[in-house]
Amino acid sequence: MVLLFFCISGVLGSLGKAQLRSSRRSGRQPGRNLGPDVDLLAQTLKRYPGVLLVVANDWPLASSIDVVRTELTRLRPRVADVLDRGRREKTREEAIFEHAAEKDAAFAILSSPEFAFTARTVNVRVNVTEETGFDSEAADKLEVMLSSFGEQATSYITLQEFRQSTFYENPRHLGKDFTSLYIGYSIASLMGLQKRSGA
Repeated sequence: MVLLFFCISGVLGSLGKAQLRSSRRSGRQPGRNLGPDVDLLAQTLKRYPGVLLVVANDWPLASSIDVVRTELTRLRPRVADVLDRGRREKTREEAIFEHAAEKDAAFAILSSPEFAFTARTVNVRVNVTEETGFDSEAADKLEVMLSSFGEQATSYITLQEFRQSTFYENPRHLGKDFTSLYIGYSIASLMGLQKRSGA
């Protein structure tokens, strides 16, 4: 299994709207519409059923994981968690290392310029520009990176791995939500694997 930390800022549906309003008031450049980025990312990940998404931008500061999953429609079954930003004494990069260690998983990072990272993650990070976002060039780089993980990225995630990696806002809904999410993941992954094999 590989965790892909999504550190790209912008607007998608209701996500990022608070930052967008703040940018307009301050005269800063408004956030990009990430619809095309998410569509291309979903297409790219079809070949890698072993990859789950951890949303690590600022969306979780203003929205619950349920809302994040709803807005990330095409990626919903892969949204395992959000990065714990309660660890204020830690940098985002340190929090990513800690999260990946807790899940005992390999990881990669997609990052836009406003998120600061160090040389520690240069070999597992794909940087996107503010102007182009996650475009075909970034997708190619991500594919090369995910391919380097081998079976960790290409193998089907087991039920137990999926359960251990996935967070739910409301534990009372765990059974129903987990079943729905895992079925969605299973269908999407099987379709991706069939496409990969040429079936």
